[in-house]
Amino acid sequence: MKKSLRILAVILTVAVIATVMSACKFTSWSAITYDVSTGDKIKLQLDTTGGYSQDGKNPFTIKQNDKDILQGTFIDMDTYNSYVDNVNSGSIEILEQGIKDSNSFIFYTVDNGTAKEYDFIVMIEGSNTGVLLGGITGQEEARNCFSNITFTVEK
Repeated sequence: MKKSLRILAVILTVAVIATVMSACKFTSWSAITYDVSTGDKIKLQLDTTGGYSQDGKNPFTIKQNDKDILQGTFIDMDTYNSYVDNVNSGSIEILEQGIKDSNSFIFYTVDNGTAKEYDFIVMIEGSNTGVLLGGITGQEEARNCFSNITFTVEK
């Protein structure tokens, strides 16, 4: 009888552990800090769980399963303001504006003549640095990729 209770206790323990482990979501990250021309140190952190990777160059590329999704580059405040003015001129379709991870962004689309681009302009909070991101793989691919990126200024 005692042996049966021990076996039952072990089986229940294993079942509980298996249930808890299957409910957990495991996330992996890749982080690279860039020394950019504005004098800021900007960390690009990428959730790599969905097959995303970054190449660590500047300009940089974010890939998903070896497919280029977004290309990006760091820009100064004047260039950022110029892009924002251009996007807000009324001739460009703005898909979304908001705040992500304390950084303001505009998500917009333009037709470059050969493909429709899906682009982001980001201002990194607490810095003099913005980011331009763009891709031609599609609106949802660009949006999903952007949702996995975090930019922060390193002090």
